Amino acid sequence: MHSCICFYAVLLLGALLILYPRFVKILRYRNQVAEADIPPGSCGLPLIGETIQFMAAMNNGGGFYDFVRARRLRYGNCFKTNILGLPQVFVSSTESAKKILNNESGKFTKRYIKSIAELVGDQSLLCASHGHHKLIRGCLAYLFSASSISVFIKQFDELVVKSLGSWQDGDKIVVLHQATEITFKAMCRMLIGLENEPELQMLQEDITHVCEAMLAFPIRFPWTRFYKGLKARKRIMSTLDLIMTERRRCSQGNQKDFYAMPNGGR
Repeated sequence: MHSCICFYAVLLLGALLILYPRFVKILRYRNQVAEADIPPGSCGLPLIGETIQFMAAMNNGGGFYDFVRARRLRYGNCFKTNILGLPQVFVSSTESAKKILNNESGKFTKRYIKSIAELVGDQSLLCASHGHHKLIRGCLAYLFSASSISVFIKQFDELVVKSLGSWQDGDKIVVLHQATEITFKAMCRMLIGLENEPELQMLQEDITHVCEAMLAFPIRFPWTRFYKGLKARKRIMSTLDLIMTERRRCSQGNQKDFYAMPNGGR
């Protein structure tokens, strides 16, 4: 009996000695595969991740791009992090971004952070489904036709000449700000026929609040940028609703903007 137990013990030990190297090899291979699937980077502190570093970057001169640039130089074109309690993967190479946006593999879906969706609207171009996005693109196609472009070029030329004429000698001119203002006025005139200066100024300020809130911490206190952005969006939508209602009521045929074009108001 004793010899039989010893025989089985020796047999078991021999089997372990034979299988152990193979078992270790399998575990090592699985760990390598798991590590290969996860890009390098740091998830920061528990729960909050690197949110503090992200917000600090947003409040300095470089903004969001400094946060990405520092980690790209450290980890490469693809790195992981954690912002607002959610794991994030940043991709900065053109080839990888093209594959993701084209969704060639069918493994990616477009979904923006909930706070951004609240600011721009779930029916906007950024958050629209594929079918709705295609419908909007179809409505906008006429905007870039030869006939409409010829009209808009004249309007844009008038705006540029008028803006250049308003510049006074000796005043400091920031070209970026002036170009942004000209572009904004041109878009409002071409899309909704809005030319009233006070209304344009208010609308531009509200859009600025929304843009600043898109990457702000989503806290709904009255003094926060996110809260101000939400209020600004409500004012923007109210302004657009009033303009569209007035256009439907008056049914003027002398307007030359996107809303007056075929399918423009649908």
